[in-house]
Amino acid sequence: MHRSKCVFVPVVAFGILPPPLRHPCPVMLGVPRLDQSTMDDRLQPLIGDYKSTVARAVAALEASGIPRPATTTEWVGYDVPGRGELFGGGEYFIHGFGCAVRLPDASVDFDFGDDGQIDGFDWSRLASFAGSRLLRRYGIRDDIELRALIDDAHASGDLVHSGYILSYTRDSLPHQSVREENGEQ
Repeated sequence: MHRSKCVFVPVVAFGILPPPLRHPCPVMLGVPRLDQSTMDDRLQPLIGDYKSTVARAVAALEASGIPRPATTTEWVGYDVPGRGELFGGGEYFIHGFGCAVRLPDASVDFDFGDDGQIDGFDWSRLASFAGSRLLRRYGIRDDIELRALIDDAHASGDLVHSGYILSYTRDSLPHQSVREENGEQ
């Protein structure tokens, strides 16, 4: 196990503790480091498989002439057929902020994030994606257990809610940290 080399020793002068310092060691703050996920080891591969299938679906859309949007507003404003066939096989169905895509070997339903991100998800999309493989492949008994695992991952900070429908893994949010530091929502 990797141990942090951070050491915090308060110096007491005249019986007064100094004000807290901004310290780069997240362990000191009780926050897990980005490389130290506490997410359940059954949930991680499900999310990974979902995200990689969404990436393939978006690539198939792009190969078929449907560009990846920069925003959800751009997506809903596209003048493209609401459903159609994909180059290389499969079909798509556009809905709201997202798309349902049937590839030759997999099906996935996803929404684009506010800034066109493709790595967001919610419990129902994960459950639908896994289907009958939820227990067999991922070892998750049912939707109730899946929701509990997602709730635990939110509580631990491994997942971050977008404020709308989607959740993101903590490691996929560097763009939001920059936006928040600039005072944007």
